[in-house]
Formats: sequence, C-alpha cells, structure tokens
Amino acid sequence: MINKPISELIVTVVDQGIFSAVAAKIAESVKQVYYCRPGAVYDSFPLPAKQAVGEGFPNVKVIRSVYDEDVYKKTDLWWFPDVYMGEWQTQLEADGKIVWGSRNAERLEIDRPFLKRTMEHLGLKVNKWEIVKGITALRKYLQSHPEQVVKISGWIRGLTETFKAASYPLVKDKLDELQSLLGPKAETEEFLVEEVIDSIAEVGFDGYDVDGKYPSPVLCGIEEKGCRYVGVVQAYSKQPEAVTEFTDAIAPELRRYGMRGELHTETRMTSAKRGVMIDPAFRCGCPSSNIGMELYTNFVEIAWLGAQGQLVQPVIAGAENVPEDKIKVYGVEQLMFSTYADKNWMAMEIPKDVRQYVKLRHGCMFDGLFYNAPQNSGASNAGSIVGWGKSLAIAEKMVEEVADEVTAFSLDIDVNFDKLHRDIDALAQAGVEMF
Repeated sequence: MINKPISELIVTVVDQGIFSAVAAKIAESVKQVYYCRPGAVYDSFPLPAKQAVGEGFPNVKVIRSVYDEDVYKKTDLWWFPDVYMGEWQTQLEADGKIVWGSRNAERLEIDRPFLKRTMEHLGLKVNKWEIVKGITALRKYLQSHPEQVVKISGWIRGLTETFKAASYPLVKDKLDELQSLLGPKAETEEFLVEEVIDSIAEVGFDGYDVDGKYPSPVLCGIEEKGCRYVGVVQAYSKQPEAVTEFTDAIAPELRRYGMRGELHTETRMTSAKRGVMIDPAFRCGCPSSNIGMELYTNFVEIAWLGAQGQLVQPVIAGAENVPEDKIKVYGVEQLMFSTYADKNWMAMEIPKDVRQYVKLRHGCMFDGLFYNAPQNSGASNAGSIVGWGKSLAIAEKMVEEVADEVTAFSLDIDVNFDKLHRDIDALAQAGVEMF
C-alpha cells in the first residue's frame, strides 16, 4: 500500500471523451491531472475539436498518448471512467501501475448475452430473451412478438440506443434506418430481444466496487431516462432489496475480475422486494456520476486506496459527522441538451460561484469561456447540473437556481422532476420507502 498524500498525487485519466468533468473534479484535489483521449488521436484524420476536450481546465493537461514517457513514469494513479479499455488496464496493472477501473468486468456490460447467462447461472431473475440474427429475422420476430425491447451489441453502441418495440408497425421505420446504417452487415448482426417488464419504477445502485465489496452508505436513485435523476445516500442495508440482490450476487464475479471502480445498475422494480436488473454500467454513470462526485467528498481517496485494494467508505456532503445508520442525503442531476453543440462550438458563460454544480460532457475552456466541443456524434447531451441537500426540495431548488445562471446559445435545461416524484409515490405505495 502506497500512502502518498492526495494533494501530491499525479493522476492520468484515460477517457473516451465524455467524462472530462471527472478530470476537472479530480484536479481540485491533486497535484496534477493528465487527460488522455486515445480515440481523438489514433485516427487517420484526427480532428481538433475531439482533441480539445479537457483543454483549459485548471490543473488539467491534455496529452496525446498514455505512453508519453514522462507521464508514464510520473503517474501515481491511472483512472478509467469508461469501458472498452479493460485490456489496457490489466496491462498497466501487470506493469506494476495502480489502476481505478472495471478491468475485464466491462464484458458484463458490453457482451449482453454473456450478462444474461451469468445472471441465470447466479440464480437471478432474467426476463425472457432471445438472440435474433439479421434484420430480416428481427422484422419477422417483432411481427409476432409485440411489447419487446431491442438491444444491440455493446461493441457497436454508437449505432442506436436500446428501443422499445410495442408493435412492428411502430418500429418499421426504425428498422429501415438500422438496415441502411448496417449496410451489408444487416443480415449478420445479432440483436438481443427481450420482453418489456411491467414495473413500478427503475431503481439503480450508484456506487463503486473494490474486489466484490461495496461501500456503506451509498447512493441509489431513479432516472427519467436520458433526462434527469434523483437519488438518496443511506446505509447499504437500507437500500431496496431488489437492487442489492444483484450487487450481492454479482460480487464474487467482480472479485474474480479484480474490479476496482464505479458500478451503476438499472433494476426494474416489480414489487417491494423483487425486480429484474436489466443493465449494469461498469464505468461512470450518466446521469448519476456527476452528482456522486459531489456527494462523495473524498472520492479521490476512494479511488486512490480502492485501486490498491482497500475499500474506503464515502464521506457524504452535509453529513460528515453523522452516524452511518442516520445518514440520509439527497442528490439530483438535471441533464442539459443542445443539438447545436453536437456540430458547433458552443460557448457557455458559467459564473464562478456556480461552476461546482455544472458538469460539461465535452468540456474545455478558452479565454475565460467554457465550451462544449462539437463531436458530430448525433447525441445532444451537453452535460448536467447537480444539486444536493437534506431534502429533495433543497436539492431541486439548487439545480433550478444554478440553471438560471448558465447561459449559452441554443441550450435547453428543462428542470422538471414531476415524473420522478410520481415514481417515488408509486414506490412508496408499493412499500419501498427509500426516499
């Protein structure tokens, strides 16, 4: 165990380009952060906007390669906030480096059939699912099987989001689009199709794992898909049984993989004590990680010692001296959107006194202005605003006030937690009093 002070650490963040906010937050506590986005450089035709992510943030230096000789030698902690880099992590570890990341546990997220089979082997509930090969077979299957959810391989995650197929006529145009995008691969690609789960709400674990061990207290919450999130930090034992059923069962697998990093889950709650875990993320969550960075005030220490095999319990903002079984702190996250920013440099004015609460997705800073660098990915997510406090009302008010202070051309911040409040009420009626 290396007991180096947090303030003296040199951390290299290796990212895919969407978690620059993680690097910016780490930089507040350590000596130096290097930010590397390999995919922005390892390309026949590199683009400046992709290489700009992370540039200009205080105490963050963007580098082009993890194998920069000087950086490679000086780095104390290698931090991987995203997946698709498991082999890099295991190689670094084999070279004696200290690594915070999922390692090859990422397969449980990327290889969806493998996850299903692993869950079945562990005795966890899995809804009916099928692997359908080829777009023609998929069309035929959906014509006779309404109320399905269609998922693609994690290896081609950029092709499309998971989508619901209530009936074939409603998704025919979507399938036409997929066939066009896949081209000659349309008949060889495999799709995972599963039945829609009738649920009360979707609840998730939003914490971290160190060799199959989890923290307590920990954040759990509910998401309005791709829009906003509300969560509560309390003792692990107080979180819904339907959520911890999966984390408890999967722990030996994570220990086998040597996972030391963030873990986020999505569980469709079917009753007070039962649910079906549908999607895990062995990386930073979006949303949830941005608020987690603020709620877990010692999150750099968590990663530094966790990467060396020591589980560190989180120190919770606003509850630093509260006994674990008494902790109850709320956190919320509101996503920001801009279709303009996906294709154009979007300047943003963020007053200094609210910058802590604003997390940019493809962020950088030039001449005193924040920017979202255009990625031409088709995604409109521009980041999020976070808030926390002793009640949901306090946390939500914080987000509303900060949203009023952020200005940019063509930026949409729709602060509206009504649907999540209805989900909370539905959970309470079913006997789940997590909030």
